[in-house]
Amino acid sequence: GDFNMRVCFFFIIFCISFYPIIANHLWALPNSNNSQWIFALGAKGIYKSGISETNTYYNPFVKADYRTEFLRISSGAGRYINFQITDGYGTYDYVNIDLAELSLDVKAMENLNLSFGYKYYVGESEYIRTDYLFEISYDIEKVSLIGEYNLVKSAYAFHSMDIELENRDYSIEIDYLLTDYISFDAGYTYNSTSLSSLDYDYTKRIFRIGTIPEFYDSVYVVCGLSFGRDSDDYSLFGLDAGVNAYFARHIRLMVLFIFMYYQAPAGIDGEYGVRKGESGGATSETISDEPNPYLSDSRLGKSYFSQAVSVGITFSF
Repeated sequence: GDFNMRVCFFFIIFCISFYPIIANHLWALPNSNNSQWIFALGAKGIYKSGISETNTYYNPFVKADYRTEFLRISSGAGRYINFQITDGYGTYDYVNIDLAELSLDVKAMENLNLSFGYKYYVGESEYIRTDYLFEISYDIEKVSLIGEYNLVKSAYAFHSMDIELENRDYSIEIDYLLTDYISFDAGYTYNSTSLSSLDYDYTKRIFRIGTIPEFYDSVYVVCGLSFGRDSDDYSLFGLDAGVNAYFARHIRLMVLFIFMYYQAPAGIDGEYGVRKGESGGATSETISDEPNPYLSDSRLGKSYFSQAVSVGITFSF
């Protein structure tokens, strides 16, 4: 039953997350200058507002990984508390979900790096989700070319409906290392979101430029500007800023702020729109034909903004 499935799931999480530490103690695996075991635990809090209902959710986690000069294997487990889900029609609910993850980073050649990631989630409201990530990067002196593909598939019960959601991200980025303490980057991301309850795919195309200066060998600042367009013909303008600070080599503090303004097409701003697929709502004169599926009804056909703040701390051993 559900209880046995949860017991098995937590047992798998435990084995994945703590295997490197247990193995290190039982078999006394070598820990030379070229390889090391790292264990970490921490928590993040994420606040979001502007698109859907304002909500805050939390993510405590544990991680363990093994690193060598050419290989990194990471595993982890965590929990999302008060995570928001939607039916695509401006109605929201909140669930608690558990997570297990595994990733592999390989230095395939002198300048070529490959990354593979897999995450599995299970939780309340029959929530099930799988994430797949693939990244490839190539370094040419001070320039790095990065390509990434991320696929997210999830399913959950929402009131009387069974919802299936699929999200795809394609991105390409170029980084330039100006000095040892500052770099610049430019990238393009294409995002597609599909909900089984709607009869359209919502897409976004975003260009971003940014920089990452380093201070005192322990503080990194991230900031950038972005612009783009979505499938509802909205123009997008955004900015982001964040800080990664390391203390005593074992403590990491992270703060990230993301702001995005969605400007409605000229001539419809302030008008009320409806979603395709909504009962009695789809007409040839619909104001918002393909709105963001997470958008609340009060913002359909209007300009709006979103903001997200993430704060986290990690302890490494």
